[in-house]
Amino acid sequence: MWPETIITSLSALIGVLVGAHLARTSSEKQLHMQLLAEFYADVFKAYTEHVNDRSLTSYLAFVAASEKTMLICSPEAERILNALKVEMSKSKADGLKCGTLLEELREIAKREMGYRRKPHRSYKHNQNSLNKD
Repeated sequence: MWPETIITSLSALIGVLVGAHLARTSSEKQLHMQLLAEFYADVFKAYTEHVNDRSLTSYLAFVAASEKTMLICSPEAERILNALKVEMSKSKADGLKCGTLLEELREIAKREMGYRRKPHRSYKHNQNSLNKD
């Protein structure tokens, strides 16, 4: 009787510990993804604001958003953010280069957050579904 009780108790304890570990890990991953999404959004917003007014204040806001993001992003994204900061600091920044870097950053951000593009329906399919009424 005692061995059965001990085995049952140990099994329950192991199940509780494994469940708690999985819940904590899942919660940490979810928090990381939320922060990453928020930080990337801040970078894209600061970039857009800087493009609109090109002031020192807007550049510094971009740098601050980039530095915050670099605390938790991938090394690949960090490299692009650094390149963007350097290019944007120039008095004659190359808009095409900045745009290319920003697009690379966007793709990396999507990949880091597990975004998978859903296939779009064709225009013809959408038209057919509209005409069914």
